[in-house]
Amino acid sequence: MTDNNAPSPLAFLRCSNDLLGIPDNASHRKKTVAFRDCFKVTPGRCSELFPLIRHHPALPDDVSLAPKHLLWTLHFMHTYGAERQRQYVMKADRRTIRKFVWPVIIALADLESQFVSSKFTFYAPVHPS
Repeated sequence: MTDNNAPSPLAFLRCSNDLLGIPDNASHRKKTVAFRDCFKVTPGRCSELFPLIRHHPALPDDVSLAPKHLLWTLHFMHTYGAERQRQYVMKADRRTIRKFVWPVIIALADLESQFVSSKFTFYAPVHPS
């Protein structure tokens, strides 16, 4: 399922630059490294995930999901910092952050079966009868 309105990787990179305060004249490498350090994924992966969670029923009905909401969630999952720290980094109040972060976590968790694979297969031990 593709979404023609899915934000591009560049849109996620620009959004992260705004959140992290990275200047426009910084090198692309610096921006990309900062993105990976802060969110632990690439802008491309965000662009792939976004359309898969955009219409999840756990998300608030009154506001549409924006790229920054996915970035807030990834930052929260990576740092799990103090609430005041999140407010400062995300440039939003705690109610707004909570309104999006937890529903996006639920939406991402529902994707587990599509993206998380096990390299190990466990077999029940065979006992002689």
